[in-house]
This record gives sequence, C-alpha cells and structure tokens, in this order.
Amino acid sequence: MKKGIGLSIRSIIIAAIVLIVLIVLWAIFVGNMTKTAGSLKENTEKDIKKCTDDLVDGKVQTGSQTQSARQLCEANGGFIIPGEYSDVTGNKVCCKII
Repeated sequence: MKKGIGLSIRSIIIAAIVLIVLIVLWAIFVGNMTKTAGSLKENTEKDIKKCTDDLVDGKVQTGSQTQSARQLCEANGGFIIPGEYSDVTGNKVCCKII
C-alpha cells in the first residue's frame, strides 16, 4: 500500500474532534457570559430605589426660583433622606415630612 501525500484519515479525525471540543467550549463560555450579564442587570435594577417607595416613604421635593429644594423641605418641617434615588434628579431632594 502506498501512503498518499494528502492528510491521513487519522489527522482528519483528530482535527474534527478538536473542532468539536472548541465549539463546545465556545458555547459554554458564551452561555455563561449571557447568564452573568443577565444576573448583573437584575441585581442593578433591584438596587435602584425610589424616594417614594414604601420603605423610604419620602416625597420628592423640587426647588423653586427663590428657594432650594433643601430649604423648602426644611421649611415644611421635613428633613433630607440621603442616598441615590431613581426619581430624584437635578435640583430635587428626597424629603421626609414629619
């Protein structure tokens, strides 16, 4: 029997197995990345709170042309609730009226 110059059957089988292993590893990696990104997004959305949520029980106070939001909150007998809230932007504060 003559040996051919081309690839042997053994080389083709080994290359096919390596290709299958690489495809499986790629699928596992991409699947885990998708799960990680999804859980990161869920956790980020859970951590965002609103001033008007039941647990915070605050009121979003907006400033006027003559007084800041902080001054208006304190003038109404309230105090500022520190923190970051998704519904408090710009010249607004989270105010708890007593």
